[in-house]
Amino acid sequence: MLSCCLSVPFLTSCDDSSGNKKEEKVCPESCDPGYHCSESTGFECAKDTETGKRCPAEGCQEGYRCNASTGFECIENAQPGKQCPAEGCEEGYRCNASTGFECIEDTQPQKQCPPEGCQDGWHCNASTGFECVEDTQPEKQCPAEGCQEGYHCDASTGFECVEECPGACTIGDKACVDHDTSVINECVENPDGTCPIWKQTTCGELQHCNPEKNACMYACGDENSENCKPFSIILIPDTQGYTRDCGYDRECKAEENLYTRQMEWIRDNEKTENIKAAIHLGDITDDNQEVEWQLADYAHKKLEESTIPYTVSTGNHDYRGMLYSDTRPYCGLKNSVYSRDRSLFETYFGMNRFEDKSWYHASPYPGNSYITFTVGELKFLILALEYAPRQDVICWANELIKKYPDHHA
Repeated sequence: MLSCCLSVPFLTSCDDSSGNKKEEKVCPESCDPGYHCSESTGFECAKDTETGKRCPAEGCQEGYRCNASTGFECIENAQPGKQCPAEGCEEGYRCNASTGFECIEDTQPQKQCPPEGCQDGWHCNASTGFECVEDTQPEKQCPAEGCQEGYHCDASTGFECVEECPGACTIGDKACVDHDTSVINECVENPDGTCPIWKQTTCGELQHCNPEKNACMYACGDENSENCKPFSIILIPDTQGYTRDCGYDRECKAEENLYTRQMEWIRDNEKTENIKAAIHLGDITDDNQEVEWQLADYAHKKLEESTIPYTVSTGNHDYRGMLYSDTRPYCGLKNSVYSRDRSLFETYFGMNRFEDKSWYHASPYPGNSYITFTVGELKFLILALEYAPRQDVICWANELIKKYPDHHA
């Protein structure tokens, strides 16, 4: 004869197949204060570890979920816009207790952790979802306010904050691709809101990825295209032949002189030729005569109508003087020692001329100076030294260069 036993709440026994009574264990109608019916067994009163705490029956507030490891605290979702379906997952799937927002396939479909949570000192194993395992650190809990940014509570233990994306890139990082210098990887946000990912982009025209800087750069070695545009530095050699036309009482029209015409050309082509500086190489005059310096002064005033920084340097002709007994010039030698006290250079091109020029810098040694300027991010230092510079001037120049280590000198 077949017999069956129906499990009815609060029934204490039923007949087994042999006709004997088998006692069913159930919790009493109520446990003592400080105890609760163990939800994992249903037949014993267990001591409350968090008296009176349970996740709300109606569910946690938006953006939070019930911590499957404890069953009594609402924790922030790692994916706030996602939730497992309120009606539960489809057959053969379960809600992933470590995230709370995705249904994953059951490895043991016939088994489930109790929906009311595991007994005191135990937690649902988030890696399976069907067995209650003992807490290895029962006195520890993840912070109630949640883990720090970039971390989440490890649902398999319930007491440690672990990194959400171990080994993931940092948003904004860039790295060259080993096999292709025309592309670069950049770490960006993942469209699905999970861990950051590398996104490959192609470098701009005429650029390549520099592995030392992990940046797309132009062939000139710079990210800034302004630095790579062709630019000009004008060299002005020996204008003595131009100023000679005004010496020795010759008729001279400064506005028609080639010296003036050259300075006007530099001025007028500042933009079209991208002129960044002009450097006079010495021998401004032929015989160091006042009228010659006046012509040089007139010509350089045309150049000063632009924004171009420039230097002027002396040559041996700029130290010439006149013998009292002769109208022939001589080259400034006096008792085999070079004489510097005759030149009119400081009168016309001394520091007073440049006092309103931010790019000009005077030297403690008259007749010497230097300028600084930039092209994009490139920095330049140009020294204008006297003809046959003295030892002290050379030492000053060397020390000056050391003070500008990031400049092209």
